[in-house]
Amino acid sequence: MVDVTTELLAEVDDSWPPRRGPADVHHAWRWREICEGQRERFGVMVGAAPAAIWVSTRTRPLRLRDGSYYRLDYLEVAPDLRGGVVGPLTLALIACRALELGADAIVLTAFDVPGLVDAYRRAGAVVRRPPGWSHPSNLVSLVFEPAVVALLKGFVDELLT
Repeated sequence: MVDVTTELLAEVDDSWPPRRGPADVHHAWRWREICEGQRERFGVMVGAAPAAIWVSTRTRPLRLRDGSYYRLDYLEVAPDLRGGVVGPLTLALIACRALELGADAIVLTAFDVPGLVDAYRRAGAVVRRPPGWSHPSNLVSLVFEPAVVALLKGFVDELLT
């Protein structure tokens, strides 16, 4: 896990768009714009190449009626690394960050496109909208519950031992 630098953003914005698939909803995403002014932004590297990047617009947990949540606003895995271990590893690192900030769970929204919501579900997310959470109606609300967040963190802990 690395801090996102201007150089990393330039590399992602230059190399990922041409590798995105035709049905990819990320075509318009430019990570330099997404990350501008955001303090909660991280990257995952494989060797010297960026493998994933994520942003939360909040630096503290979101307090909702049923718990505290890390709000995951943007996440992308390098197009040629999707479907492998980088996505689940990135989610595990996000879980570590959530717990580090004092959140119990993770909340996010996703486009309802083939495979995306299912990928989050395979990683342990459930489709639900926590009470008090609002999001655009064209997005699917997902939650990584506290037990799953702890399980994901355990995955990272195992890798580090």
